[in-house]
Amino acid sequence: MAASLFMFTDNLIKEYLVLKTQEKIKQCRLMPMLFFILKKKGEHQEMKLFFDMDGTLSVFNKDAGPDIWSAPGYARNLAPITNMVRAVKLLIHNPEYYGDRPEVYILSAVVSTDFAVEDKKMWLKTMGLNIPEKNLIFVPYGTSKADALAERGIEVDPDGSDVFIDDYTKNLIDMQMNSDLTPVKVLNGINDTHKTWQGARISADSLPRTIADTLVGISWVSRATQAA
Repeated sequence: MAASLFMFTDNLIKEYLVLKTQEKIKQCRLMPMLFFILKKKGEHQEMKLFFDMDGTLSVFNKDAGPDIWSAPGYARNLAPITNMVRAVKLLIHNPEYYGDRPEVYILSAVVSTDFAVEDKKMWLKTMGLNIPEKNLIFVPYGTSKADALAERGIEVDPDGSDVFIDDYTKNLIDMQMNSDLTPVKVLNGINDTHKTWQGARISADSLPRTIADTLVGISWVSRATQAA
């Protein structure tokens, strides 16, 4: 049984690598399955998950401009992307999620640091996302999130098992090119119109458990394929 399990896992990893080579990694149905099988093998790992906020956890108003984004109270009153928020709650309220140890971070841009940071912190609190202060990273709008991580000295595993979740392709490409994080695009209903991102993706319409499983699964697969 053990030999068969290892063989099946190795075959899944090979299929994943084929999809990655063919730029079809967006087909993430493999992730939860491989994640489950690796669990059965008794493996454990720690991981960091970095979540954007606007368009990823909260609804992004594409018709609003900088004058509205920069208004006091704007970020505090945004509607949640419900299933994404619930998925994060699953991760942060279960410190050993399926035997793993995901550490959740916020990595979000702000238009003005004087009040927008506090507005975003209040939004997280209102949503019940109790993330430690040290894990809240806010960067000036338009600057590189990859650079912000480096400047903060936050260690990222070189095997790609730490994951960055964002809705904006420019941020995903920046992270892909300038860090060891594995970037994952959130499809929120208003983005992905040009289909330019060919990496991993998740739908905000998926069930919270599916979203959480897929993100943890992507972390597992990234580590497994580095070792393959």
